[in-house]
Amino acid sequence: MERRSLVEECVVCALQEQVKALQEEVKRLKGVMNEVNVGTGMLYHSFSTIQGEVKDLQQKVHSLGEGVEVGQTGVGTRPAVGGTRSKEGQWRVVGKGSKPGSAGAEKLGEVLLHNRYAVLGEKDRGVKSRGVEEQQAGDRSGKGPEVLLVGDSQVKYLDQTFCERDRDRRIRVCFPGASVQDVTDRLDKVMVGTGKEAVVVVHVGGNDVGKARSEELVTKYKALLEKVKESGRTGVICGVIPREYVGKEWLSRALSLNSKIEELCKGMGLRFVDGWDTFYGKHSMYTRDGVHLSKMGTEAYGDQLEKAVRLVSQGN
Repeated sequence: MERRSLVEECVVCALQEQVKALQEEVKRLKGVMNEVNVGTGMLYHSFSTIQGEVKDLQQKVHSLGEGVEVGQTGVGTRPAVGGTRSKEGQWRVVGKGSKPGSAGAEKLGEVLLHNRYAVLGEKDRGVKSRGVEEQQAGDRSGKGPEVLLVGDSQVKYLDQTFCERDRDRRIRVCFPGASVQDVTDRLDKVMVGTGKEAVVVVHVGGNDVGKARSEELVTKYKALLEKVKESGRTGVICGVIPREYVGKEWLSRALSLNSKIEELCKGMGLRFVDGWDTFYGKHSMYTRDGVHLSKMGTEAYGDQLEKAVRLVSQGN
């Protein structure tokens, strides 16, 4: 009996060892699957991003192709007011119903954004930059504060939500793919024409996360905030919005950056908008690329900015 008992104990021990080994194998396989899922998500994200960029380029090429008369070299746009006769061999815009040679070409490779609805006598913004999309405002006779929204591609469709709520007093300037340094370099130009009482809303930084050292990125962001502060306008600074399919390291870096931006804003008297909890883990807030906001996400972000602008305009 004693020997039988020992044999049974040995069998039980062997089974326990096998179960333990199987559990370890299952754990290992789960880890492999998680790595595969992350890799697949990142590949899908990259592919979707490339598709979106190709589509944007196709649309830009199509829009540039309309009304352009082809010459030997260069691309020019029709000046907002007047202009000089274009040089022979250059491309030039031919307006609808106009005669060839009736309008000159601007400096090659640049786009002049002109507000044709501006109040008579108002100084034109004259913003010149490549790859800039600007939603034009009408006259500025409304009762709400004048608002300039500037940033990367995340602000592109906010003209349909946030800016639409006060079209006459709000303008959106979008720099697709912009970094913090890109916005800093162009901020002075896009602020031209806005009053000292204007509210400047800035959204940028997501494209920098993971591409620059944290200390370097914070230094660049500080320079941007100082420029907003020194302009004498009211600043509303938006934190980085989380992305999907990016992994824990990107998310950790973005959260750390937001924390440091918030500290800088408090020290300079600027309002910080933290949209992290609004979007993190909420798939319906994003388009398929996991980076840009869906219609639902854009509306939610517009609500956040609306609240922030209202509070700063009230002195809170």
